[in-house]
Amino acid sequence: MVEGQGGIGGRGAEGRRGMVLADRGPGSPSRAFAQVRAGPLGGAGGGRPDQGIPGRGWDLGQGRPGPGWGGLLPVRPEGGMRVWITMFDDPYDDARVVREVEALREMGLEVGILHGLFDDCPRRRKYAGAGLVPVPLGRRRRGKLPFLIFYLKAFLIVARLKGEVFHSQDVYSLPVAYLGAKMSGARLIYDVHEYYIGTPALSGRPLERTIWGAVERTFVRKADFVITVCDSIADVLRKRYGIPRPRVVRNLPRFRRAPRTDALRKWLGIPDEEPILVYQGVLQRGRGLFVAMEALRRLKRGVLVFLGDGVLRDEVRGYAVRAGIEDRIFLPGWVPLEKLPIYTASADMGLCMIEKLGYSYYVSLPNKLFQYMMAGIPVLASDFPEIGKVVREAGVGLLADPSDPEDIAVKAQMLLEDKDLWEQCSKNAEKAAEVYNWEREKGRLVEVYQVACK
Repeated sequence: MVEGQGGIGGRGAEGRRGMVLADRGPGSPSRAFAQVRAGPLGGAGGGRPDQGIPGRGWDLGQGRPGPGWGGLLPVRPEGGMRVWITMFDDPYDDARVVREVEALREMGLEVGILHGLFDDCPRRRKYAGAGLVPVPLGRRRRGKLPFLIFYLKAFLIVARLKGEVFHSQDVYSLPVAYLGAKMSGARLIYDVHEYYIGTPALSGRPLERTIWGAVERTFVRKADFVITVCDSIADVLRKRYGIPRPRVVRNLPRFRRAPRTDALRKWLGIPDEEPILVYQGVLQRGRGLFVAMEALRRLKRGVLVFLGDGVLRDEVRGYAVRAGIEDRIFLPGWVPLEKLPIYTASADMGLCMIEKLGYSYYVSLPNKLFQYMMAGIPVLASDFPEIGKVVREAGVGLLADPSDPEDIAVKAQMLLEDKDLWEQCSKNAEKAAEVYNWEREKGRLVEVYQVACK
């Protein structure tokens, strides 16, 4: 097992193959990733976190401060229609929210975000050109207290906000957005990122599932527009709540083409004869991490690179050692966002083995699926409704049962050994990337707002 040295492109001691564990020094991938995320939208680090993107915006420092509000009450800008986005979490880590904010500002709309903020999160005035109004939640993240604090403070704040549209990004903030819309005589949009009552977070918690189901049922029917991320969730919401079918606005990444390179081989010291399977994303339950390693154990050749980090990092390391494949597993940690496509494009196959830990996972449409397409590499993905539909229609790879390591190994072997199949999937991926991207998809959001703002 090799300890990685700091810095992108650093290799383990003596350049040996094996499990590369990035440190947390100033130049490590994890630290570099944090610096990128702290910069302006989509760019590398270098600006203050609160700078966002310059442009028309809000003066959030002039309002009369109230208890716990930090003085961040908005002053209405001159001209333009105003949109208020509400959400329980910090918007900084939600790429969908950021992309939507940019699309709305391109329409000439003024955007503000009312959001929860825990003590360990940085306070910002603007992000992606939107004014931020945080609702301080304290330190405690578990239990009912953060929600009680959020509602007590958010209801008081939203009662003073004026706008033409209130746009809720989660079921938690839906009642807040409803109140704001009601008091302003504004339109209400509910943006369903996932089928929340079908998520693993509520598995085995019938009381919480009942409560949030009741909240959603009550307020989704009061929304003027409901949008969601895929057809399956749209159909479930229509049937469950008896509402018109929600408009689908898929959560697609921005288009970015990445040329084929040998970046991963050079960085991690992977021999030329070893095929590279890559997983990009958070290391957490339900992402097929362990079944992917078990499938790799069945392959005679190949290495698996996890481009990401998370709570399961140590478990992944331990599993690899117990399975005797520690020299074929690489854990370099996070890499800078601007370098991620380059590393992904240097792999031979992208893994998207989402597990069925609930209905929401079963009908999910992960970003990584489309990022693999933009990298021009074939995909091996879960044979689930939404993922399967995209993979089949676009012809970008093969599907497997995410609970069956033998099936995954067989399909991986097919992609790696059949050069004609690999080439065709790669070409199809490049073509599909020109269709499955945010630059095209945002038109659906724009259409909703063109009606909402009449």
